Amino acid sequence: MMMFKPIMRHSLAAIPCALASTAAANPPQFSLIELCAPPGMHSPVPLGMNDQGLIVGEAKDDGQGAYMAAVAWIDDDPVRLTGTAISGAQAFGASNDGTVVGTTDESFVVTAFTWKNDEITLLSGTHGIAHAVNSSGTIV
Repeated sequence: MMMFKPIMRHSLAAIPCALASTAAANPPQFSLIELCAPPGMHSPVPLGMNDQGLIVGEAKDDGQGAYMAAVAWIDDDPVRLTGTAISGAQAFGASNDGTVVGTTDESFVVTAFTWKNDEITLLSGTHGIAHAVNSSGTIV
């Protein structure tokens, strides 16, 4: 038993050195972008992003006080997805094919939605919030 412990200590001590040399050889790359709100809106908030860099979230409507609208930044350009003057909306997730999911309270009924290619689809049921969608189209 005594022989095993010193060997284990040397093995564990070598692991951080190996990880450090790998990280130094391939440092992570980042891009910093400014997220502007769509016209007529302010206070954009990103809430999700897919592997292709499609960012989704919300922004406040200039004329409607605290009402939020769902927003996606497509090629860094802000696009209002849903949300009217008397409702609010948020986009929470996006799949790699560009399907965006979130929630909207159109006519004061909270409903989950999907948005793709400029088309919104309200999901069946009430009080729904869609937080994520995978590449197979499964929504949570």
